[in-house]
Amino acid sequence: MKKPSGAPRKLSPEQEQELIYVITNNTPDEVGFEAIKTGQLS
Repeated sequence: MKKPSGAPRKLSPEQEQELIYVITNNTPDEVGFEAIKTGQLS
C-alpha cells in the first residue's frame, strides 16, 4: 500500500464537514470577515 503524499490532515472528519457547511451556507460577513469593497465589478 502506498503512503499518502503531503502533510497529515489537521481537522477531524467532523470538523471538516462543519467547515464545508459554514463555507457553503454563509457569506464572509456572516462569519466575521469584513468584505473588501473596491467599487469595481470587473
